[in-house]
Amino acid sequence: MSLKKNWPAVYADVEKLFNEPPDDVVFETNETVDLTGGRIETRRHTVCQKVDWMTSDRHYPGEPVFPDLAMIGRIGNRGRAKRKRSNTRHAFICARSHCVL
Repeated sequence: MSLKKNWPAVYADVEKLFNEPPDDVVFETNETVDLTGGRIETRRHTVCQKVDWMTSDRHYPGEPVFPDLAMIGRIGNRGRAKRKRSNTRHAFICARSHCVL
């Protein structure tokens, strides 16, 4: 499931996880580079399977609960075509019953 900014506290927690990870967090990363239609795209897929902090007692009211959460992921996409560059990032959460490791 795509994680968007309409859950601002959860989104901020996930951004902090990737930008300022705790010492005990390990990320798995894979990077692909494609040339499509004159455009070079580099995608970086990063996942974290340490998700207990999101399923334990949280610290703000009204937050969503993810009891079957298996991993948190982020895909970064850098593109370059001639003189134009683009950068995007998307965060995802994955339940145990729906993820492929």
